[in-house]
Amino acid sequence: MGFGSAYLGAYNLACAGGWAFALVLFAKAQYEGASWRETWNSMSTTVMAVQTVAVMEILHSLVGLVPSPWMTTLLQVSSRLVVAWGFLYSCEASQDHYAMALTTVSWALVEVPRYLFYVFNIMGNVPYPLFWLRYSLFAVLYPSGITGEIMTIVNGFDCLKALKPVPLAGGISISMYHMALLVLATYVPGAPFMYSHMVTTRRKQFKRRKAASKKAE
Repeated sequence: MGFGSAYLGAYNLACAGGWAFALVLFAKAQYEGASWRETWNSMSTTVMAVQTVAVMEILHSLVGLVPSPWMTTLLQVSSRLVVAWGFLYSCEASQDHYAMALTTVSWALVEVPRYLFYVFNIMGNVPYPLFWLRYSLFAVLYPSGITGEIMTIVNGFDCLKALKPVPLAGGISISMYHMALLVLATYVPGAPFMYSHMVTTRRKQFKRRKAASKKAE
């Protein structure tokens, strides 16, 4: 195993562990009767850390460490970072709502099997149940995650309206509220694109695995 594979294996294993730990913290807080905001506070450091470090995946794609298209990776990572830092981290109204749970739990349930899939793929042997989860959970968790993200953004509107406009070039300024509206607008083309991309990827991967299985017989 070369350095690149060893690095990616360690990276993916750490990220899988981070998201799994976030799920444990969420379950623990809810079991103890915590409010949505208290639940967020208990898991925020873990969620913010593991989601922020995902910017490395854009670099991995750009330098060819992984075959994933960089544009798709950029779209997914950047949209999550906007939701995470711009709303979950910054706005109490976004924290104290069930949309926070819908968003973060959807992210975590997608990411744990995804990162574990990458770990086993590097080792050259992905168990079928993990393969199936990697390319099937998105059918439910992408819509739930996107719904949670949109609701989280909307919940933060009042928070953003209270902020001063951001100055741009030429004496022009834009309010954070209007920037949030622009972010929401990107979901119109972005959400169907990401979902259709995963549908296409799922079809290709299942065909490839089936062909490899027949060849091995």
